[in-house]
Amino acid sequence: LMLLAFAVPAVAMQNDVAQGGDRTITKVIKMLQGMLVKSKADGEKDVKLFAKYKCYCDSNAAEKTKEIADGGDAIELLAGEIAALQGENGVLSTENAELEMNMGDNERARTTAQSLRDKANEDFKAEEEDMVSAIGQMDQAIDTLAAIGADQTAAKASLVAKDQFMSGKKASLIKLSGNVKDALKAASVFLTNKEKSTLTSFIQAPFTGTYQSQSGEIVGILKNMRDTFKSNLASARAAESSGAESHSKFTTVKEDEFSKMKKSFDDKEKILGENDDAISTKKTSKGEEESSKADNEEFLAKLQNMCAEKTKAFEDRKMVRANEEAAVAEAVSILNSDEAF
Repeated sequence: LMLLAFAVPAVAMQNDVAQGGDRTITKVIKMLQGMLVKSKADGEKDVKLFAKYKCYCDSNAAEKTKEIADGGDAIELLAGEIAALQGENGVLSTENAELEMNMGDNERARTTAQSLRDKANEDFKAEEEDMVSAIGQMDQAIDTLAAIGADQTAAKASLVAKDQFMSGKKASLIKLSGNVKDALKAASVFLTNKEKSTLTSFIQAPFTGTYQSQSGEIVGILKNMRDTFKSNLASARAAESSGAESHSKFTTVKEDEFSKMKKSFDDKEKILGENDDAISTKKTSKGEEESSKADNEEFLAKLQNMCAEKTKAFEDRKMVRANEEAAVAEAVSILNSDEAF
């Protein structure tokens, strides 16, 4: 511009003066001054636009930075909650496995106890039936022997009835052998060897005069045997009652234990199901947070690069404009000097 100002022909200046207009150098000065004004106006406009863009960069960068930090916190929190739920599920699964094993043991114990109780009851009923039958046979044998003794007493008082007495006694002996023999053999396990020998001899011996004296001893043995059977029957019934009562209490306790274990098992299964649902939901949320965080980080990286490039471009324009304005101002100062005129 300075070269242009000094290269204006003197003739042109003289012609401009002669014609009454501004001299060419004056026009150049005005043109340069207009350029300077326009440059300053453009600079101020550029500054305002860049300030808005810088505000956009700063606000978005701050927003995305906060979102990234919040996302990181949310991811960390979700990861901790997922780990806690998984840990709780591990404990609950172990406890339920133990409960399931204990419930199986409980069921097997009840089944075994019921089987033993049924077998004991079955044995008791058979034993009770045998003992009741044996007691009845003992009573019958005692009554039969007592009746024979009464016939013998009557025989002493009447010789006339001797034949009838003998025939009645033989019939009674036949009846004794048929009705009581099995009972005596069954009951012989409760007798001493001597008593067994006496019974055997009594059953097998023919009717003689010594029969009367033997029958009294046998009646005593039979009564002792009957008392023993009655005592054993009472003991067996008491034992059966006690066994049934103990089994009932055992079953009640075991069923109560099983019910409590089952409730605890079901409650834990419900919690496990709820935890599984919560873990699935939290994993989905964690994945979304991680995806959102990655998007925000990518956006922030691009924004920072773009803002840095725009800032550099603005600083370059600002520097060029400042240099241009300084050059124009210097040119105007030179052209406007007395030496230039």
